[in-house]
Amino acid sequence: MKRPKSDKFGDLRVGSLEAFVEVYESRVREATAADLGKVHPTTITRRIERLEKWLGHGAQMLVFDGNLPTAKGAEIYPVAKEILARLEEIRRQPPQLEDEPTAPIDISTISAPGSE
Repeated sequence: MKRPKSDKFGDLRVGSLEAFVEVYESRVREATAADLGKVHPTTITRRIERLEKWLGHGAQMLVFDGNLPTAKGAEIYPVAKEILARLEEIRRQPPQLEDEPTAPIDISTISAPGSE
């Protein structure tokens, strides 16, 4: 099943990538569920199924029963891990104020109020 090109990332959720990476690394859905905030293992399964659906492939395309990764899962794992790492990096950057300039301002061209 192919996903529509007009909605490239609409159904993709970071939680699905996170669940897949955690199960890939731990091989235990129950431990992953606990690590991700005490969610039920069924929730982890649904998140992975959502990722599989988004990728346009059938069920168990990434992880077999028994939590063993498939060849496709092994291919996608480093990409998913990198996406999560980059998102975490962005999240940890200090926020910029909305009125903070993004480029240096040449104050020599600014005249003081009433000096014109």
